[in-house]
Amino acid sequence: MHSSNNKLNIACFASDKLINSLSELKHEFDFNLLFVKNPEKELQNIDSNVLLVDSEILNDKYIVRFINNLETYSKLLISNSEKFPFISFDEKLKRPISVVDLNKRLVKILTSKQFNKNSSIKIKEYKLNKNEKKFNY
Repeated sequence: MHSSNNKLNIACFASDKLINSLSELKHEFDFNLLFVKNPEKELQNIDSNVLLVDSEILNDKYIVRFINNLETYSKLLISNSEKFPFISFDEKLKRPISVVDLNKRLVKILTSKQFNKNSSIKIKEYKLNKNEKKFNY
């Protein structure tokens, strides 16, 4: 088991029901969950690049717009439904979820983000993808 100091921080914006469930299982995770009630105020104080989002809290259009505009965060959506068209996310887990699946998805998100970061070079206002040798505008 890793010490909690070596674990990555994952910001979690979820319903009270999911927060309670995740809190009971936190010792099983390969990461630290940091629960967020007000993302606009709290996310700036959290050292995390990943946001775990519960679809049950997405009934407010303002919250959806705010989360969609978080470009520096990779987002994992936990949902009851296969389709969730009004929010952008990098990965999705359909309920019920397992600890193993959640750990795997978060590792996949973090690995993918690091690969993309290491694969591009910013030149003025352009990005050069080192793997494809193409410029992105």
